[in-house]
Amino acid sequence: MRVRRSREEWQKLFFILLMVKEGYSMNTYKQKVIQHLGIVAGICNEIELIKTIDAEIEKPKSKVSVGQAVESIIMNAPGFSGRAMYQHPEYYRKRPVDLLVGEGLEPEDLNDNRCGKL
Repeated sequence: MRVRRSREEWQKLFFILLMVKEGYSMNTYKQKVIQHLGIVAGICNEIELIKTIDAEIEKPKSKVSVGQAVESIIMNAPGFSGRAMYQHPEYYRKRPVDLLVGEGLEPEDLNDNRCGKL
């Protein structure tokens, strides 16, 4: 007996077969939480916050620039959440740091040693 499938079911099956053929697994994609941070990051990008701060302050020998650290603190808003600075990486663990703050950054890079030295 043949099973009748809807168009949507065929599209899903085709997509899964294509992913398998191309070498992707279902675990390739990860979901990250953005919430309001996309708006805040967009405004910071529009006013060129990181570039402005980094132009005025000497660049440290660190993976995270002063401008990036300031932007990450603004997005975390520790004054509103009441979280200690050592919990800063934990806040970004479920968020796309590379999209919000800067490429190549991980949550561990935004630690209290880096952000606390501002």
